[in-house]
Amino acid sequence: MYHIKSDKRSQRSARLITAGLDRCLAESKFEDITISTLVAEATVGRATFYRLFDSATDVLVYECDQLFETMTVDHHEFSSINTWLQTNIDTFIANAVLLETLIRTHQTQAIYAAQLRTLQKMPFLTDRLGLPTDQIDFLNASLAALLISTLSMWFEHHKKESPERLFEMIKVTIQSLSVGLADLS
Repeated sequence: MYHIKSDKRSQRSARLITAGLDRCLAESKFEDITISTLVAEATVGRATFYRLFDSATDVLVYECDQLFETMTVDHHEFSSINTWLQTNIDTFIANAVLLETLIRTHQTQAIYAAQLRTLQKMPFLTDRLGLPTDQIDFLNASLAALLISTLSMWFEHHKKESPERLFEMIKVTIQSLSVGLADLS
């Protein structure tokens, strides 16, 4: 768990620690990064680190939350699922090291939770589809899980697919599910 207060000092220290972790990840595997290495790279003390974070994994989760919060603020007026999906794909590609580390360390719940929070702030689903809230909740959960699965497979494929190809694959997956489910009726 992370404990970042809203004061400038805490925010600055959190930024230093996340930047330090990013530099460490550029040179080492996550599991090889110690707190001592991280605080040295971040130029903060151990006490500062532990005041803000319980573990290095918490830094990853915090960075993931910040990433999706920034995406929401920067693109607060998503007009469709397509624009939301494309923005997510672009965000994934621009932040591949962080997201791949979260997946490799089995922290996909952090990505899932961040995406759900993002989707809950997007009125286009309710407005355009006219679905009741409980159905929107299930749709949001399905979209978040689909994006994590797509991202995981992209890493397994050594990040070969372009953003456009990933977007097309997601669309084909959704269309295939629709056809398959229609056959069950």
